[in-house]
Amino acid sequence: MLKLMFLPQMMMLSYFDTLTRMMRSYGERAREAGDRSTDMAESATEAAAEATRTATRETAGAARAAAPGKTPSVESKEGDAKTPV
Repeated sequence: MLKLMFLPQMMMLSYFDTLTRMMRSYGERAREAGDRSTDMAESATEAAAEATRTATRETAGAARAAAPGKTPSVESKEGDAKTPV
């Protein structure tokens, strides 16, 4: 008879324990997915930066070939002075 009195409380504890474990595993999976998307964004940014550097080198090379005797220049990162390529 005593067991029957505590059965609802034990069921609730079991339910909350299961719910807690489910939420924890969901949080871990979400964190892992966030880490993967961050890694993908970083690699995409690096690829875009490399493509920009390559395009800049190719453009400077084409400008050098088009105007022999002149050194093409591009703005420096600060944008205040021009530096030879």
